[in-house]
Amino acid sequence: DHDATLATVPVERIYNLIRVWTDRFLALEGIEYVKYVFEFENKGSEVGVTLDHPHSLIYAYPFVPPRVAREIEMSRQHEVATGRCLLCDIAAEERHDGRRIVAENASFVAYVPFFARWPYEVHICSLRHLQALPDMEDAEQRDLASILKTVLVAYDNVFERPFPYVMSIHQRPTDGQRYDYYHFHIEFYPPLRSTD
Repeated sequence: DHDATLATVPVERIYNLIRVWTDRFLALEGIEYVKYVFEFENKGSEVGVTLDHPHSLIYAYPFVPPRVAREIEMSRQHEVATGRCLLCDIAAEERHDGRRIVAENASFVAYVPFFARWPYEVHICSLRHLQALPDMEDAEQRDLASILKTVLVAYDNVFERPFPYVMSIHQRPTDGQRYDYYHFHIEFYPPLRSTD
């Protein structure tokens, strides 16, 4: 469907896409020189999209991107200092506070992080501590599809127009090292501040 977006397709199609992302993560993880699998979607000309049809992208890097490397290091330091997961702590505090919660289901919570850098930034965090899409049970992948649909429809309703964004899936590196202190999450970076 050339004119579709993730916000307009049924949850089942989003679930099928998550299964594709999972399959590609596993396939690319098996290549020795691939150290990080970066799956993401850009939507809208405002973020530089040049292809009109809906698509997501997958990059297989021979290194861990600097932003993710910093997140991983901060997560490691937090675990050393507290014995806990940084993202588990952030999600728990956001759920306790409640003011910035956008949506929640049995497996995920979506919130505007207290440290947001973009006007309508939203993070989706798994409630169970896991590191990557392949760690999820089928029910969790279905819940991920459902909360993605909820967030994306909400975005399109903000200004009653298709909402541009970069959706960045943050997962553990694929270099074979230990990352059990890191936590799977998705970050949305939408550039709009107003309708135009």
